[in-house]
Amino acid sequence: MRPTTQPTIEDATARFLLVGPIGAGKTTQLETLPGKKCGYLFDASALEALAVAGVKGEFIEMQPQGADIMISSIRKKGEKKGDKADGREGTILRSDAYNPTLYQDFVNDFDERSEAGWFDDFDWLLFDSCTTFGKALLERVVYFQEMVDRDDGRTDYQKAGTYMSNVIRRLTSLPCGLLVTAHYESRQDEINRRITNQFMMPGAARRYVPLLFGHVFICKHAATGGKSKYLIQTKPDRENPDVRTSLLGLDMNQDVTIADMSKPEKYGLGSLLAKRKED
Repeated sequence: MRPTTQPTIEDATARFLLVGPIGAGKTTQLETLPGKKCGYLFDASALEALAVAGVKGEFIEMQPQGADIMISSIRKKGEKKGDKADGREGTILRSDAYNPTLYQDFVNDFDERSEAGWFDDFDWLLFDSCTTFGKALLERVVYFQEMVDRDDGRTDYQKAGTYMSNVIRRLTSLPCGLLVTAHYESRQDEINRRITNQFMMPGAARRYVPLLFGHVFICKHAATGGKSKYLIQTKPDRENPDVRTSLLGLDMNQDVTIADMSKPEKYGLGSLLAKRKED
């Protein structure tokens, strides 16, 4: 049995899950974190957001090369009807199916870089975002599920949720800090009419993935007096029960606006981490 040691702040690897709408400043917070940065970019606007913020690093864009835009029915009794590539209507053969490879492209790239120790040279990894990554993953699952005539399409979401949880768990095992972004959608419970913000992740991933992070924040944007202000919700409430952090002394809605882009580490998440080490 390995001897136990008392963990310290210096030993802890920070893991942030930032959830919020488009334009809430999630991706830009990477600029406030010190050290060398890398990342996987699944969102089409991620690279532009990083460029505007002046974030420097090594980023891998993971964008789909195509999409299935042909309308078709669900498969029943082994048969699927719809529009074919030649412009006719008819039975969609399995050989006609669009083969989405983005998820597998990511897995191959990640495995190759992990085995080569590529991530060891970086202090922070950005994964932007779970939402678009989840769509690519689900498309891959559906592609294979269609091959076996599964009876219930809900199993697609269950399998996708399991794989997403496994991927994020792999990311948390890397020797660098982790910043993952995601989006939410508001849902109202049909029985108690309670409204909660559910993370846009497939299956059980929306419950399991937040458990892998020490800091889960809801990102918000507010405009006052013609100036933009960016906030993170740091404590849970009825609408956002998954929010949590081990950082002490934060406001319910903490201001993380980067007031001076020439000194980003003095603001946002970077300043909160620096203050924790000082304390």
